[in-house]
Amino acid sequence: MDALAIAGRYYDAWIHHADDMTGVPLAADFTLTGPVAGFDSAAGYRAMAAPAAADVRSF
Repeated sequence: MDALAIAGRYYDAWIHHADDMTGVPLAADFTLTGPVAGFDSAAGYRAMAAPAAADVRSF
């Protein structure tokens, strides 16, 4: 799977799947450090996605 396909799944999950990120391939060693939040696992990121969805889409 190439980067474009992965990005497509990511945006599709946010837009069409109530922010269910289970279909989005994230690396086993996934980490994210951002200006608002940070995650040290894919599971943590996925757990954040659904509750944050309404706010993210309203931006």
